[in-house]
Amino acid sequence: MERIGQEVFSAVAEGSLDLKKDSVRALLLDCYNVMCCAEIKLTMALGQRAPNSMEEDDEEPPDVVQAGAKKLVSQLFRKGIIEAVLPHLIELRYYVQNGDVPDCHERGILLVLR
Repeated sequence: MERIGQEVFSAVAEGSLDLKKDSVRALLLDCYNVMCCAEIKLTMALGQRAPNSMEEDDEEPPDVVQAGAKKLVSQLFRKGIIEAVLPHLIELRYYVQNGDVPDCHERGILLVLR
């Protein structure tokens, strides 16, 4: 996700990639789709075994430990996104708002932020 932000979003906002080209617009739309896909979302399966796992464990971690671990991982993931992707996305949004760019890019940015 960070690489998409640096190599695509920032490049478009800086003018390195010309948004008037069809290939660049298609690339940007693909990036929006990748960043919004379900596979990239963080899932919290802490303490759950895979269905085909044959290992026997003594016990599962207590609910309090699982909840704390999930909260910590979620906070770290959110912080990473904020530091790595958000600046590039905001830069792209300003570029889109100030130029004569189709509305689909504004909607794509908002979908990624969601």
